[in-house]
Amino acid sequence: MKKLYLVRHAHTKDNELKKYSGHSNTELSETGKKQSKQLCEFLNKNVEVNKIYVSALRRTSDTILEYANEKGIDIKKIEELNEMDFGDFDGLTLAEIEKKYPEEYMEFMQGNAMFRFPKGENIEECYNRNIEGLKKIFKNSNEDDVVMICGHMGTVRNIISYLLVNSYDLHWNIKIENATVSVIEFLGDYPILKMMGYIPYDFSLMRPHITKRIRKER
Repeated sequence: MKKLYLVRHAHTKDNELKKYSGHSNTELSETGKKQSKQLCEFLNKNVEVNKIYVSALRRTSDTILEYANEKGIDIKKIEELNEMDFGDFDGLTLAEIEKKYPEEYMEFMQGNAMFRFPKGENIEECYNRNIEGLKKIFKNSNEDDVVMICGHMGTVRNIISYLLVNSYDLHWNIKIENATVSVIEFLGDYPILKMMGYIPYDFSLMRPHITKRIRKER
């Protein structure tokens, strides 16, 4: 592979309602549709790829469909690229999680990096699954391919962390907004992060992700 474009899906209805959205198949919001349109216009003018991969969740394929159609490239779905499985938290707001699962809520909010979502995954399990999907893509790529993956915030975080430090250690230190573009170039097998989180649409469409944590007492 010569170059890898990492795109996060556009803003969704669950994002709009501030719901945790992992494996739930939420649709793009009206804001997300506008983000997607401007993203695809930017890509059409500036980016040429050989292959496009998405997760099995519709928000990824919906985000990149216009670009894929314009370039005449078939979108290939890889389930391993799905977002983290939030288990019982999926589809709930933070306030609803606090009310329904108070103990789990406190553990989660205290920033335990290895927190396992009830009936869902922890970071290590999600990372391993995402990287299994990435390795499938590498296996099906030659050294001249330029590849695009449209995934999720967790997916993009995990792939960047894997390529830079071969672990999930950087996952929580990376913030990726909706419908943004990151680029990794390869010198042989050596990855170089050329761009991260580029916003290709009007800033009025930004809906920043806000991370909340409760500080542990020292």
